Amino acid sequence: MTSILIDRYLSMSEKDLAGLASLPVKRFTLPTAGVDIMRAVVEETYTIDGVGKDTVLLTGWIAVKHDSPRLIRGATKVQWGSAQLDTEFVGLSLRGHSLLFGEVFVTLNSSEPSLGVVGAWHSDDVPKQAQRLEQMIQLAQQRVAPGFGGVDLLIEPRDGAIQLAPRLPDGRDPSLLVPLRPGQQLPAAPFGPINPTASCSLSFAARACNCAANLYIMVSLPNLGLALTTDGPVYMYSSVETIPPVGYTATVTLTPTDLIADGRRVGTLEHAAVKFRELVEHMSLDPAAHPEKRISEDVAKQ
Repeated sequence: MTSILIDRYLSMSEKDLAGLASLPVKRFTLPTAGVDIMRAVVEETYTIDGVGKDTVLLTGWIAVKHDSPRLIRGATKVQWGSAQLDTEFVGLSLRGHSLLFGEVFVTLNSSEPSLGVVGAWHSDDVPKQAQRLEQMIQLAQQRVAPGFGGVDLLIEPRDGAIQLAPRLPDGRDPSLLVPLRPGQQLPAAPFGPINPTASCSLSFAARACNCAANLYIMVSLPNLGLALTTDGPVYMYSSVETIPPVGYTATVTLTPTDLIADGRRVGTLEHAAVKFRELVEHMSLDPAAHPEKRISEDVAKQ
């Protein structure tokens, strides 16, 4: 069933993908086992030896399969804040255009499993990279004015320098705006190309959980005749209040990853950030659970 679902999205046009309605996701709620398809906007910075460095905005979709929740060490009740879900990226299709590299296509490297964990973490189990980002999140939360709820998170991959600045999801400088009134909501940004200078906002919540994943990807640069794989996993991390993460909850890399072609290093994925995503399809894998979200009819018939 998962393969049929992924194949259908692989054959879907950009227009059809953009026309899918987004589905709601409840905050602070643990889902049962299933597959989630998310429309996404991702920003990635590449350096290609002998060519140069460029940042590319990519659009497309991400598919993640997750198990039912399980208790973390020391917990006694399966609930938000005391349970984790094991995840696996089962589909990925992103494309964009670089003035330097030409067309850019990103897919999963199917020769390696791209696994992760989302939910609560025992304090002794949080990876060091995640601890570092969590410290930044806590610092940013103290600095962000009430009503804005996000910051620009800028990380220099080589020396780890960090800059944090309040920013609205559409990239506007909040210092130029009147603060929101109590209960007032920012308008949702439509799906589609986002200005490359737009911010990568992090949503904060007192009860946020953590999401960490190791992704093995393939990057195709046809104009340069290059088919690249990552030399090891791309480690990505985020602080989340929904599963799957949606909206402007940013998932970012903290370290660069070498890119390999024909057994030799030819470049580096310097930095990657999921800037926006929304759920467009959910398929339940738990026969005991009543699916609350849309299941495609052609998959359900199999």
